[in-house]
Amino acid sequence: MKSSWRGNTGTGNGVKVAVLDSLWAPEPYIFPASVKRFIHHAESAPSHAAKVAQVIGSSNPAAMGVAPACEIYIAEVIGDLVRGWGGLAEALLWAEEQGCQVVNMSFACPTSDQVSEKIMQRLDEKGVILTASFNAYMHWPHELPWVIAVGMPHQHGQMDIQVDGEAGVLENGVAVPFRGTSVACARLAGIAACMKETNPSITRQQLLRQLRCQMAPGGARTQATLAA
Repeated sequence: MKSSWRGNTGTGNGVKVAVLDSLWAPEPYIFPASVKRFIHHAESAPSHAAKVAQVIGSSNPAAMGVAPACEIYIAEVIGDLVRGWGGLAEALLWAEEQGCQVVNMSFACPTSDQVSEKIMQRLDEKGVILTASFNAYMHWPHELPWVIAVGMPHQHGQMDIQVDGEAGVLENGVAVPFRGTSVACARLAGIAACMKETNPSITRQQLLRQLRCQMAPGGARTQATLAA
């Protein structure tokens, strides 16, 4: 099984990746190790979580993920964001309890939550890699220093890294395009899983330092452009 990230030979084997996202719709293309709901008022499309998870960890040759051998843990949080942050904090704690080494957050929000921020800081200090989608208008949680802000090429702003934001995923057995910072963020999470496989103790700073061997200047933070 080969990773779709051309700069890496790993597959994420043995690495646990938490996907904090929308409702989970069971898909025959990817099989999460666990799914837990933290949403009380579901408003989001179920397909988003399935697409993000495929980009990270699908092992289907028709839509191979970046880390096809990683273990996916789905935390359903999107849909509760406008009504309160208790679900997100609980989801982060759950991901920590499961031993997830990577936490993917393919979303951005207009408001912040101090409880969740403290948990994210603790996870970062433990070596957990947290990724979040860059958004020029909604800055949380990607603006946090403990989170890798992931954007796409040609975007401008304070992001840590730029990653290709286009992928092909399966939906109802049909290959469909999936585009945006959700894809870029998920790709980076998959890359992090591959790097955690070969170096479980790698930190956010070390990961970014290694990836910046492909430097591309721009933005207030140093950026590196990656294609997966």
